[in-house]
Amino acid sequence: MNRAIGDVNSARWIYGFTLVLTCDVVFFAGLGAVAMILIHPGLGLSCLSTFLIIPFIAVKLARMEYGAHEAAQNELTTLSEQVSQSIRGIRAQRASGSFYVWIEAMKESAGRYGTLRLKAQKISINSYPICNAPTIVSYIILLLWGSQLVVAKTITVGEFAAMASYVYLLQGPLGADIGGLVSEWQRGFASLRRIGEIHRLHDGVSNAKISNPDYFVREPEERLLAPVLQVKDLKVSRAGKAVVCGVSFELAPGEWLGISGKVGSGKSSLLQTIAGLLPPSGGAVHIGGKSVAANSLTRLTNKTLSVAYAAEKPFVFSGSIRHNLILNGQYSDDELWKALSVVGLSDEVARMQSGLDNMVGEGGVALSGGQRQRLALARLVLRPARLVLLDDPLSAVDADTEAKIIKNLREAWANLSVVLTSNKTTTLECCHRQAIVSQNGLTFEADRLDFLEPFEGVANV
Repeated sequence: MNRAIGDVNSARWIYGFTLVLTCDVVFFAGLGAVAMILIHPGLGLSCLSTFLIIPFIAVKLARMEYGAHEAAQNELTTLSEQVSQSIRGIRAQRASGSFYVWIEAMKESAGRYGTLRLKAQKISINSYPICNAPTIVSYIILLLWGSQLVVAKTITVGEFAAMASYVYLLQGPLGADIGGLVSEWQRGFASLRRIGEIHRLHDGVSNAKISNPDYFVREPEERLLAPVLQVKDLKVSRAGKAVVCGVSFELAPGEWLGISGKVGSGKSSLLQTIAGLLPPSGGAVHIGGKSVAANSLTRLTNKTLSVAYAAEKPFVFSGSIRHNLILNGQYSDDELWKALSVVGLSDEVARMQSGLDNMVGEGGVALSGGQRQRLALARLVLRPARLVLLDDPLSAVDADTEAKIIKNLREAWANLSVVLTSNKTTTLECCHRQAIVSQNGLTFEADRLDFLEPFEGVANV
């Protein structure tokens, strides 16, 4: 949401006001430079030479501000996510007494954002006096040398006054304006890069068909035998405190791993770190042999996303069922209905007044908690990924419905690797391996099964 609002507002200026200001700087700087040289080439070039240092200083300041602004925006994204999660779970927080813990965590994140934002602002402010220094030096040259030229009658008093006016004219675009201009460009480019990450997520996957079982079997056999996910000595922190340490495991193609643990044990933070949504405090995560960095969603190929993530409390946009499913993709009604059928939501949507075009309201207020979760799962069914991370995605549905949906997902995702977390051990019976998460890492409870054999079903179905 922060990228959709904050970054868009920063990026759009480079196509409007910032671009106009750049043209203004180039025009008036060029006009003043030519006029000064025509009056007296030597004096004009001497004054102009003092401005040559500005580009070097501006580039250095720009790089510093770019890094500071990007770090601030990343922290703002984390803060926005914490605020969103806190609002969605406000009742549970009050019931469990964890309300003030969330407040402290958000205060710390807000403090870090404020510090980073202030650092970027200081760099921007410092650029103004630095960029104005050449103007002062130019006036000194003009007074010392220009006055001698007037006495020697090499230039007239009018030409001396005109030269002073042109130095003042250059002071605006090359002195006062260039600092703000560089700042605007850097903020815009940093925001554009972050927005571009979202657009690149869908490159080549909008036409993937969930009905094509061979979609993920296009690479050589030796590639498929390699681990899809490799986690080594991973350390996960939350609000500056270590939650999980020393997590190491590998996930093979087609393998399902179930992770259970107490509430607050770090299951959600672990999955978000693996997905690259949170920065690891230590260790490494590799998906398809490629390292995953925080806030960078990598791809295995140009046609397959490396990771898909479903939160326990997914976000539902204000719009129709269709809008929430297709997002920016292109899918037929048959594909949408098939995805809804996989998650057991097709009959319920069919009974709605407008079917796929039924409006659900901001945050999915017209849907139950279980319907929101299944709608988010249907998005993943439409967008295949080699690795699927499910954070207790069916906690709001009854046991029988959950078992049927998991059976459908096992059939639809037969070639995919899945990490599934849940507080219910019965939910994890579909997995080839099970583990319990604690502060010391993962403790595997079940032996590894032959995950290449077809899945027969789920208990209680």
